[in-house]
Amino acid sequence: MDSNVGQIAVSTAERIFSQTVTRQSLDSAAEGEWLADLWQVISDNGLPLALVDEASGGFGLDIDHGLMIVRLAGRYAVPLPLAETMAANHLLARCGLEPAEGPLSMIVSGPAAPLALTRKDDTTWHVEGQGAHVPWPDHVESVVAHAHLDGANHLVRLPHGAWTIAETFTSTADHPAARVTIDTDLAAENAAPIPADLGPDPVMLAGAAIRTIAMAGAAQKVFDLTSEYATTRKQFGRPLSRFQVIQHDLARMASAVAVTSACADMAAAGFSTPDGAATIAAAKARTGEAVGLIAGLAHQIHGAIGASQEYELQHFTRLLWSLRDDFGTERHWQARLATLALDHADQGPWAFITGMEPAREAV
Repeated sequence: MDSNVGQIAVSTAERIFSQTVTRQSLDSAAEGEWLADLWQVISDNGLPLALVDEASGGFGLDIDHGLMIVRLAGRYAVPLPLAETMAANHLLARCGLEPAEGPLSMIVSGPAAPLALTRKDDTTWHVEGQGAHVPWPDHVESVVAHAHLDGANHLVRLPHGAWTIAETFTSTADHPAARVTIDTDLAAENAAPIPADLGPDPVMLAGAAIRTIAMAGAAQKVFDLTSEYATTRKQFGRPLSRFQVIQHDLARMASAVAVTSACADMAAAGFSTPDGAATIAAAKARTGEAVGLIAGLAHQIHGAIGASQEYELQHFTRLLWSLRDDFGTERHWQARLATLALDHADQGPWAFITGMEPAREAV
């Protein structure tokens, strides 16, 4: 697609988010309200299908511009499953399944055991398993998940009603979620083999990539809020930013934000490629470490006001903590990276590190 079209799509997304995602809307979403009007605007502008090619009925954006929208969604803390819908639709289309314009969810706990898939006849499958953490279960059209059929990797789309809610809860970001049980028949058009070029666990990898990219956007917002607060808030007759210890903390935050930005570029480069697992693993693990530092320093500089309901910082720091745990924690991806390195021990550690997919232009 023409890069100008991609830039227009990104600009459109930022305009929508900047005009509609206000502190009031974030507060409403945290209280359990589904922002139906905002989703309608997002859907009307084609964003849920941004990563689906035009032949499959999508927007056809290139990966870089499509994932920039995910980064913007993190920067504005968009309280809707936009990133999950974009990634899920991308995977559905790549597996030959019909993408959806409505909101989609994914099983975000990681590592999650694949669902068990069996064939009943030519038109019907049976799927069963558990989903420990499914966001927005009452509002999404379908849940997209990884399943095994006789050891072979499949992608399944579970229509609303195909799962039983065992427990409801809210994420650290105050988004609704549930632990679900799946034990249902499934029409054959809702399951398909995963192509080899997507790798063995594309749901987990795509999920980790979008969370890494969204964290970069939210981390930048947290730094901007903190920097502004330190510049305007005065103690002992001078701005906080004039104190050496605060300057030191802001410098540490800026360095960590730069790390998340670089990791977002890495995650975009590894998105949906069979050899992108090491790149995404490194990016997700390192970003998780960085946002822990960023959120901690932000609250330290802000003091008590940073945790107050009336101030917007808490929406973004809680989002960082939530995204950090989705699709595998730092420990999971560190272990995954170590396993991949051992699998390539014959080429040596330096060749393994330098052979990771290089980052594209900044996302």
